[in-house]
Amino acid sequence: MTQDNQDFKNMKTLDTTTGFIGPNYTQIPNEVFDDWLPQLQETELKVLLAILRKTFGFMQTHEGASLTELEKFTGCTQKCILKSIELLIEKELIEKEVGSEIYTLILET
Repeated sequence: MTQDNQDFKNMKTLDTTTGFIGPNYTQIPNEVFDDWLPQLQETELKVLLAILRKTFGFMQTHEGASLTELEKFTGCTQKCILKSIELLIEKELIEKEVGSEIYTLILET
């Protein structure tokens, strides 16, 4: 397991009384806000943001998240996550890696 994956699994819940901790940031493509935000349901957005965090937050171009990681990161049930994954795949925003249970972003090349 890479250090980035270990960091992702060990992420702590934010203490909402303290606000944000900076300057640790994840770049999110503008298309997420400009094109997709109005179209995505809450769980779809959570799943997409978790995969974006796992990818761009750790300076990767091809990093994915497992169902278990998505459950922990989003706080959503497995059933809701699986439905959201199905919808995000239909929208061609993510894909399932062949032969695994890892979900990754579809990036333009």
